[in-house]
Formats: sequence, structure tokens, C-alpha cells
Amino acid sequence: MRQLFPCWDKPQLKATFNISIKHPRYISVLSNMPTRSQKHYDSYSDSLRTYFHVTPPMSIFQIAIVMTEYQSIRINENITLWCEYCSKEQSPKFEFVQRIINNITLHLKSEFDEINIPKMDHIAIPNFPQDGISKWGLIFHTEANLIYNETLDTVMRKMEIAHLIAPKIAYQWFSNLLSSVWFHYWWLHDCLATMFGEEAVAKSFNNSEILDFFIIQNQYESLHLDSHFNINPVQITSLLDINSEKFRKLLEKPLKTLGYEEQLMENDFTKCLRQEIVKWACTLQYDECERSALRKLEHHLYNHESRP
Repeated sequence: MRQLFPCWDKPQLKATFNISIKHPRYISVLSNMPTRSQKHYDSYSDSLRTYFHVTPPMSIFQIAIVMTEYQSIRINENITLWCEYCSKEQSPKFEFVQRIINNITLHLKSEFDEINIPKMDHIAIPNFPQDGISKWGLIFHTEANLIYNETLDTVMRKMEIAHLIAPKIAYQWFSNLLSSVWFHYWWLHDCLATMFGEEAVAKSFNNSEILDFFIIQNQYESLHLDSHFNINPVQITSLLDINSEKFRKLLEKPLKTLGYEEQLMENDFTKCLRQEIVKWACTLQYDECERSALRKLEHHLYNHESRP
């Protein structure tokens, strides 16, 4: 961004951004927010000026501008896929990814309806070397990772595409969440995005066993990493380290859905997810967390005393 305008490129500094772009008429422009209006730049040139809605407060590294001649596929009112060749001949290759993007996004919106993401543009770039980049309202993909051929590809290819896309979409709800002092623990964003992305994939395929497979697969990979690197846990010394208000909003829906107590016939993913969410709820000093802990302690003491 420093190549576009003067700025303090520090994650702890947040501001609103009122962006407008002058561009040739044949070029489409995108930014973090939806387009507000377009006007002719002047009567002497074939240029337009596109105005975008003002962003919410965000760090400068979240800001992005895209100028492209790509064609677009409207997935729904707020989601658009941009690709180099979206002709009628090529569009069947993107039919599955359109469905999975729509399903995952709708599920995450229902889970975190307190946090509004006004629009999402998915940009598929051939041979894109930095696959995984996600900004507020903009998600970049390697084009080959989105293509599914009904005739040639297997069912596992669908799973592969969904696993690649889901964390990027989930990241939209976490990218502007944590306060600046947590920037050194940026991996926490990836953990939350991956965790909720996997849950969205399981909901999209209506198969809870996907979550069990996810745990097994990542557990062994984590143990492998632990044996090679000196990994230290995050230490929270103050509640000021967390943007408490936003984090509370984020936890409300999962806590309401999962509750504080384990249920019969739950899969391992749900148990692990509850443990992690309850831990954060206790860190943020939820009253119900304290009451739940007291109930468990009383139950434990009662059972211990009643034993012969």
C-alpha cells in the first residue's frame, strides 16, 4: 500500500478508508468494500471513477485494490467469482466451486451473523504463486485449485477443493478481530479459520466424519512439528491483550449451540471445539463459565463422598 499512498504500515494502527479509483472503461476494479457509484471522469477521456463504500476501521495490510479484465460469475447477491476464462465452454469447470463457496459462506454467515461481511470477491488467477492470500472482502486463489471436471475428477477432488477454499472464507470473520498486541500470534487467526472452515465443509457435505478425519490428520502432523521445533504456548497476561467486545460476540453463538456440558454421542471434533471455546469464555470471565465450573466441582465432590 505504501506504493499507492503515504501511510503508517503498522498493524496496531487502524483507520477507515474512503477509496475511489480512476480507470479505463474496459477495466473492472475491486476493493475491500462494495461499489458505491461510478462516474465519467471527464468529457475528454474514456475513463471512469469508481467510488467504494467506506471501510470499517482496519489495518493497512488488509487494504487491497484489484484492476482486471477478468470475466465475472455472480454466485449470489454478495459473492462474485472472477476468472480469466469464464465463457460458456469453461463455466462447467467452475460449477462445483460456485456451489461450495455459496454453501460455506451461508453457513458461516449464520454462525457469525453479528459480524457483517458486506461482499466477497473470489479472484482465480492462473499459476498464482501466493495462493492463500485473503483480504477483507477479497479472496485470491490459484485457478487450478478451483477447477472440477465431472468426467475426469474423483469425489476426493471435491473434498480437496472444499478444504482449500473453506479456511480462506472463514478467515474473513477473523482477519480484523484480534487487537494489535496479538499480531505476533497471527497463527491464531489461521487456527480459528481452519477450525470453523472444516466445520463448514462437514455441513456442506452433510458428513460429520469429515471432522474426525480432520482431527486425526492434523494431530499427527502437529506431533511431527512438535518434535522438530521449539513451540511455546501463547501466554495471556491481561484481558487487554484481547479485543474483548468482538471476541465475546464471536463466542456467543458457538457457546449457545454447543453449551458447556458434554453430550452423549458427540464426535471428537465437537468435544475439542467446546473445550477450546469454554477455555476462552473462562478467560473472558463469563459468569456462566464460573457457574458451570462450580457445578462440575460439586458433582465431583458428591460422587467422591458417596463412594463406599
